[in-house]
Parts: sequence; structure tokens; C-alpha cells
Amino acid sequence: MYFLLLLKESKAGGGWALVDGHIYWAGGITKSLLERVGYSMKLYRHNIRSAQPEFWECVSHSKELQQYEPCALALGRTIYFLGGTKFPDMGDNYEGRHCGEAYNIDTKSWKLLALNVQDFAPIFSRKTTAVMKEENDVTVVCCSFRAGNLLFYKLNLDGFKVEVHPNFNFSNSLPN
Repeated sequence: MYFLLLLKESKAGGGWALVDGHIYWAGGITKSLLERVGYSMKLYRHNIRSAQPEFWECVSHSKELQQYEPCALALGRTIYFLGGTKFPDMGDNYEGRHCGEAYNIDTKSWKLLALNVQDFAPIFSRKTTAVMKEENDVTVVCCSFRAGNLLFYKLNLDGFKVEVHPNFNFSNSLPN
């Protein structure tokens, strides 16, 4: 999408959601002036009706996680970022991919979610996130083609389940 080209800091791999005419974008790879790669903890917002399509506003910083390829979705005025991919240069201490965070637009606050998922790397997840609602129960489903897993995250309980589906594992057939 064209708006990805307009972000100044984050170049690729973030997650986005649309809320009340604003695109919210978080995570992804960053590039510094020295061309060093990093991973963003910033949350940006863009008004889709703006006369300045290049204008993105940093509205918050995540307190916990650097996200790359998170499952992202909005429910009401809360944006959820779940999971992510680990890069080799992050070392063994990087736990961001095991977790999730929620950003409440009204209170401008972050909440760390109870996610603790080992190696849930949701490549293409931005295209495969689904939400199931049954009365007061809301479940988010993310698919990881790289790992061959489905992640079921129950928002009401702040609990999760991972199911392994070998037929979904396309990691050996992905182009290099």
C-alpha cells in the first residue's frame, strides 16, 4: 500500500489497523542515518482524509516490545499487536515475539498481554488475522505459514492456545 512508503522511520514488517479514519502503524524495521537496522517501538497515526498524505504522527512508544511482523487488529478503540518474528541478531534475550500488547486509543496506554508463545512467527499474518465473536467471547486467530501454526487468543480471558497444522507449513516452499 502507498502509505507504507510514506513512513519516515519504519520501512517494512510492521502491523497496521484502521480506527475511525486513522491508520495506526507499529513495529517493523527501522533505518537510522548510519544505515543501521533496528526494530521500532513507536506507534504512528495517519488521518486518511488528510490533505498531507506524507504526514504521520508518532502517538506513543511501546514500553515493552519491538515488534516485527506482528498480527495486528483493532477492536473498538483498542489495537492489538500479537507475536512477531525473531531475527538472529536479536540474541537469545529477545522475547518480543513471544508476547502481545494492546494500545487503548482513549486512555493512551499500553497493556502487556499474557501471550507466551514460543517461536510463533506470523509471516503473512496481516492477511490472515480473523476475529470470532460469540456473545461476550472474542477470539483472535492468526496463522503462521512459516511455523505451520494457528494461534487462538481469547481477549476476554487474556489466554491463548497454539495448534500445529503441518499442512499450513510452507516454510520449505517459500522463495528465498
